[in-house]
Amino acid sequence: DAPDAALDAIQALAGPNRAPLDAAIEGWRKRLAGMVAGGVPIERIRLNAAFGRAFGYYDGYLFEVRSAALGEERPVAAGGRYDGLPARLGAETKTGAVGCMVRPARAYAGGGE
Repeated sequence: DAPDAALDAIQALAGPNRAPLDAAIEGWRKRLAGMVAGGVPIERIRLNAAFGRAFGYYDGYLFEVRSAALGEERPVAAGGRYDGLPARLGAETKTGAVGCMVRPARAYAGGGE
């Protein structure tokens, strides 16, 4: 499993104060297991520790959904977690948040804009 191997490599970098990293890696392993249980083929999942967004409100994992027919630079959908955003906007109760954007023209018309 390529994603598990990548997580193992990241975890091997941990120093003596590894508990936070171990917890984050365990969260990723649970997410991957859930996606596989839901029918996502593990061989199609790529973990990229350098992947990021220029939007400051994302504070958790990020994702993109890609199609080989569209090429590497044209995701069909993209999103992530932004659990801290509701509080920054004035929410008084702690809540999780996740969102994504889907490009219908790409999803349904083979990549047309």
